[in-house]
Amino acid sequence: MYGRYNELCYYGYVNLKIKIMSKTVTIDISKQLLAWAIDEAERNDVDLGTIDKMKTWLNDDFKPSFRQISDVSKKTNIPFGYFLLDNAPSESYQTAEFRTLGSRPNYKPSRNLIDTINSMLSIQEWARSDYLENGYGKRDFVGSVGDCDDYQTVASRILDELSLEPDWCCKCSDNKKAFSKVRSRAESVGIIVIVSGVVGSNTKRVLSVDEFRGVTLIDDVAPLIFINGADTYNGRLFSLVHELSHVWIGVSDLYDDECFNNYNKQEQLCNAVAAELIVPREFFMKEWNQISRGCSVKEAIEKISNLFNCSRLVVARRALDCGLVSKDVYEMISSSVANEYRNLKKYNKKGGNYYKNLSFRFGNNFIHSLSQSIQNGRTTYTEAYSLTGTNRKTFDGLLRSINA
Repeated sequence: MYGRYNELCYYGYVNLKIKIMSKTVTIDISKQLLAWAIDEAERNDVDLGTIDKMKTWLNDDFKPSFRQISDVSKKTNIPFGYFLLDNAPSESYQTAEFRTLGSRPNYKPSRNLIDTINSMLSIQEWARSDYLENGYGKRDFVGSVGDCDDYQTVASRILDELSLEPDWCCKCSDNKKAFSKVRSRAESVGIIVIVSGVVGSNTKRVLSVDEFRGVTLIDDVAPLIFINGADTYNGRLFSLVHELSHVWIGVSDLYDDECFNNYNKQEQLCNAVAAELIVPREFFMKEWNQISRGCSVKEAIEKISNLFNCSRLVVARRALDCGLVSKDVYEMISSSVANEYRNLKKYNKKGGNYYKNLSFRFGNNFIHSLSQSIQNGRTTYTEAYSLTGTNRKTFDGLLRSINA
């Protein structure tokens, strides 16, 4: 059993079992719990019919049945076991350490984000145990830069650890390959990188890029980065290198658009490190001085973004930090990029091979480790299914796909 999320569900189901054994046809739900559940449903845009149904349960004369609660649980994405608790669950601890959440007044994470973080915590807990059992100790690079505020020093440390040349990004043929390359290097040193645009395997629960683009969960043995797969490849690439900065600093993070334009000292540093990793200042200045002579600022940014396989927004930010463009020009490009993304609706076009998508989500390293642990008797198939959101058939298919 991995994580607090599963623990709460477990005790909820124990309570349910007791109620069923006592032949209780209807179920009493705590008014405090019900009020919390209604609030959760309303802020997660659950359909009004479901919310109205829940409100009728506040009447002391009405007690919902098992089936009714089960139906509401599915529609609200609130775990069934939560409805059987005496008090509203304290979920703030899962996101309390994320600086960005604390910086947004009255902000409460969506159920999609909460469930995603819970799932990643379970994977991280399993991975930490697996690494230790296989003789791996603490990763020296986690938190290794401490309070260093020089972005070039931090970037250099990351490049050295990942065995990447300073101009690695422009040597890749496109941004997709650039992302795959840095992800592969990160996984090779023990960083778990998960990429998904949905919660678990539920394609109806698409993650919002407006809410977050990446998450870093710091652990000195099994650091984990989650990248929102609903984002573009340009977005994924920047999110990944941004989150790598947090691993080296040693601070958990939730990355969103606010972070990119954030004047928080740490976020400024991570953005500068990310820009240096993708578009090194030395190479950028050389290209800018050559390209900008014969074209407009907008055209120069476009050409350099193509050269380094990155977003125009990253190049524009680099130009702004170097004093080459005004803030107004930067904000105009920022707005243009954001509008283009909204019009793409990229994730709705996903489709493709199910098993390839699944192996891409978790990465071959993680699946191989999970498979090896099963063979050695340290992990059960049931645990593997839970960690990957699969069943016997789909998990076997996943193993065959990565071994093909």
